[in-house]
Amino acid sequence: MALSSGNPGPTEVKSLQNQLMTFFPPLLRQITPTAINLLSSLSDEQARELADNMANKHRELEAESLVGRHQSTINDWSENRVASLRVAKS
Repeated sequence: MALSSGNPGPTEVKSLQNQLMTFFPPLLRQITPTAINLLSSLSDEQARELADNMANKHRELEAESLVGRHQSTINDWSENRVASLRVAKS
């Protein structure tokens, strides 16, 4: 399957993964000095706030990921529950 179809096959996925893995090392080498300078310039309070914000964002993204992966299960359960309630009210 072609990537443009939205459903890449295993070969396309592997190729994209390889491209991504070759992209990251040079990027990390380039941004590391800037990140070090930025982080070392933060006060203790700013560093704590940044760490807290990052942890909160990570939890949010993790929750969204879990919901996304299980959305069809959640939808099915909800639909079945609504149907059960309708039968019970009848």
